[in-house]
Amino acid sequence: LSVWKYISSDAESKHGYNLHCGIVDELHVCSPELLEVLQTATGARRQPLLVYITTSDYERPSVCNRIYDYASKVRDGIIDNPRFLPAIYEAAPEDNWKSPKVWAKANPNLGVSKSLDSMQQECQKAQDDPSYENSFKRLHLNIRTNQETAAIQMDKWEKCGAGASRAQLAGRAG
Repeated sequence: LSVWKYISSDAESKHGYNLHCGIVDELHVCSPELLEVLQTATGARRQPLLVYITTSDYERPSVCNRIYDYASKVRDGIIDNPRFLPAIYEAAPEDNWKSPKVWAKANPNLGVSKSLDSMQQECQKAQDDPSYENSFKRLHLNIRTNQETAAIQMDKWEKCGAGASRAQLAGRAG
């Protein structure tokens, strides 16, 4: 008898499970405690399967970033682990995040299960509202950003005083 069960993120109440398969959706918001409970719950199984599904996180210590870094090393051949299969769809930080070609890199099903119209609207929102740009990059393009939210778009920030030293900027009004 097999049972599929949706569980909450409360790790303390999950000890004692005997998992054959666990699917963690949105790993970027998963606690380290819950992930540890799920990983150790597979110990009695001959062929356990844990699946992690997520969009990107921002730069911080997190289980999402730790597992992403591990998955990248397996994908790139730095770590040899034939029991770990990474499937990573992402745009690169240097890619033009406003380009539909870049959107397709991170969304191989664009135009099928994810509408192009929706992506265009979300991208326009990110261009119009600097505080949404990082969310768009993380949640739609799987680009790890430096912070969760930004108040100023980086391309505009970099144009302000580009190449100016602290001495040159001293005394200027903010």
